[in-house]
Amino acid sequence: MLRFGGNQPAALAVHLQQLTDWSVSWMRLDANSEASPFAALRRAAAPEARATALATPQRLVGDDRFRNRVFWIDDLTPENWPSWRRFLLDFAHASRNAEAAARPPVFLLPLCGGGFDVSGLAEPAISCRAFRDVVDRDDLFIMALQSRQARRRRRRVIRSLLAHSVAQVAQWDPVLAELLLDGGPEAAMQPHATLRHYAEERGWTAETPERWVNGTVNGPSERPVVHSALLMAQGRERELNRRLWAAQAAVLMPLLEERRLELVDRHRDHMTELPLETDFGLVETPDDMELGALVLYFSRYGQNGRNVLGPARRLKRFRNELAHFRPLSYDEATHSILLNPIR
Repeated sequence: MLRFGGNQPAALAVHLQQLTDWSVSWMRLDANSEASPFAALRRAAAPEARATALATPQRLVGDDRFRNRVFWIDDLTPENWPSWRRFLLDFAHASRNAEAAARPPVFLLPLCGGGFDVSGLAEPAISCRAFRDVVDRDDLFIMALQSRQARRRRRRVIRSLLAHSVAQVAQWDPVLAELLLDGGPEAAMQPHATLRHYAEERGWTAETPERWVNGTVNGPSERPVVHSALLMAQGRERELNRRLWAAQAAVLMPLLEERRLELVDRHRDHMTELPLETDFGLVETPDDMELGALVLYFSRYGQNGRNVLGPARRLKRFRNELAHFRPLSYDEATHSILLNPIR
């Protein structure tokens, strides 16, 4: 059994199939068909056999047509799960004495969300793999950075903002990550509408429980991470904004320092009124001048008629917002003063 909280990763069955030995035959069955598990398996692997020929787990284990095969069961729901649960338990009992050389069939049953009773399935032939805390922000960052949507952005800063924003907002959810990528940088950096729609589609409200099986939390059980769409439904925008801030700070804080140094280098030869007394102490050299000191210096002494006070003030405001854990708007984060070097 493969347990997923919320969404099953796309193309997982195809990926697992590619990792198996070429001699292993894979088949996919639809659990929503009206046939019983035995009938569905017989029709898929042995359609010529009589219904009574493969009516018991013991006959299934020893039948050559089922050896060395993997069966992936699609579309399992809490409604059709009981019949497959009984089949799985009966098959596990029947295969206890099967020799490894016989290569009995393997059944992979992905269970997405809650409502699946897996109690009483502690059998040597049955294993349960919970895919909790498997995908994280680093995975989604790489996914976003390599995506078609990111690669077509010519500016490195925009690509980085897009990838970091997708990773911070989606956290572990590749479905949400794809939605944000499809909307582009603006949707990723201002994701509130996307998150509201995502929560509405899943019926998430402020009362929805924070449970891994529901897809509303992930991460280690001792430090669970709440899904961004549930944060939105719960009105916890401050926590959501902290994630947006983290994405922007990773990209823009180093960039603001680059722009500060460019301002200093451009006007270094004209800074003749140092040292400068500021609210934070005495600034003696141009290299020691932070953005606040640059604004103070340019407003007090000017710079030979050059329009430098406006850019310095804008950079200072951006820096102050981020320094106080407040994310910038999309227009601010992609402002030309940040994207273009100061010459």
